[in-house]
Amino acid sequence: MKSTLDNKDRVPELDAQVNELVEEIYCPAHTFLQHKNSSTAIDSSANYITPKMLDVAENKREIRKKDALNMRAKDLHECPAPENTTIACWRARPI
Repeated sequence: MKSTLDNKDRVPELDAQVNELVEEIYCPAHTFLQHKNSSTAIDSSANYITPKMLDVAENKREIRKKDALNMRAKDLHECPAPENTTIACWRARPI
């Protein structure tokens, strides 16, 4: 509040154009409206994910990261395809 009182002449500016912000904010609603009839169940569609489903997916992703850190292979033949596993292991490594 003190900063506002001290800088009365300052005019706040947005980092993006208003149209871009509106598009970003309403994007989930537009996605739903565009694809709501593509599935018989409103909460389940291949075209969108609900916030609750996103939370579940993020939690599972964290579990997979921890699992990838503990992955083992007794020889190179036991290693899964590198595009799936190696990248997952490196991404899961703490920085």
